[in-house]
Amino acid sequence: MSGDLKSLREELRMLRKEKVKPVSRMKKGDISAEIEKLRVSREETPAAAAVPSAPVRKSKAAVETVKQAKAMEFPTAPGPAATPLKKKDNAPMKQTPNPAKKQDRLARMLALMEESDSE
Repeated sequence: MSGDLKSLREELRMLRKEKVKPVSRMKKGDISAEIEKLRVSREETPAAAAVPSAPVRKSKAAVETVKQAKAMEFPTAPGPAATPLKKKDNAPMKQTPNPAKKQDRLARMLALMEESDSE
């Protein structure tokens, strides 16, 4: 228990984290025990920068976009058996109205109207 209480408190404040009980309310014996414990743990644990670590591995994505990933997972290209549909040549053509038929109809209607007027 070397040193006075004030210097021990200052040293302890520098060595420990904020989570522990305030130093001003601790006894001298508790303070010195805490300092010794922190000194030992810091001497045994090397600084992070002092120990070389393995190089950081950068992960590379298999695909760059979501569209590529979906295309790989759910292929939608047609198989060799699938062929595009062709328009049939013998499909019925759109029928155009027959003008002669229209004239016949009109003539019949006029004839019916004249008959009804004459009666």
